[in-house]
Amino acid sequence: MRVARRRATDRSLRRTSFQMSVVHVDEFDSPSDHLRFLTTVHGRAVAGLVSVHERDVMTAEELVADVFVLAYDHLDEIGDLSQRQVQSWLLRTARFLVANEARRGAARRRRVELLRREPLPLVSGADDEFFEIEARLEESVRSQRIGAALDLLSTGDRDVLVWDANGEKGPAIAERLGIGHDAARKRLSRARAAFLSAFDNGAASIDGGDGR
Repeated sequence: MRVARRRATDRSLRRTSFQMSVVHVDEFDSPSDHLRFLTTVHGRAVAGLVSVHERDVMTAEELVADVFVLAYDHLDEIGDLSQRQVQSWLLRTARFLVANEARRGAARRRRVELLRREPLPLVSGADDEFFEIEARLEESVRSQRIGAALDLLSTGDRDVLVWDANGEKGPAIAERLGIGHDAARKRLSRARAAFLSAFDNGAASIDGGDGR
């Protein structure tokens, strides 16, 4: 009984001594050797902590690997710590990654629940998606043509068209311009004609590029 107790005590002392020891960076031939040492010494503790919180085996393995990837990136910072401090750093990093994965999982579940309540609109096939993209492209080209046509107008004609598009009626436009209602209608009519001409002339240049 005493022998068993003494052996247990010796093992505990050796473990404590090792945990308090410092293995310096320059004791390894390369950073890869240092990383292998950390994985060998602390891998079981890190994997144990991760497995408590993450049941999916593949995800757990990825999280453990991420912990040691981060350790590799910070070898210069943790290289002069005691092994107990290194293990503390590794386990805190593991807890952070596990918590982050849990938040991502919760967000994923919320998105699934949202789609369950509000599913995406159904389409009959890929053609519907194609036609929707085509419509967006056509609208984009049309917007470019409208912008190009407006740029070709005089400031006065452009202002009149903008006021009209914003819902201002003839009397309001006439008041803005300081002219009579009939004169305002004529100005609006001329501005529309100028815009249509510029719009039609600009179609070829936008559809066909620079014409070269």
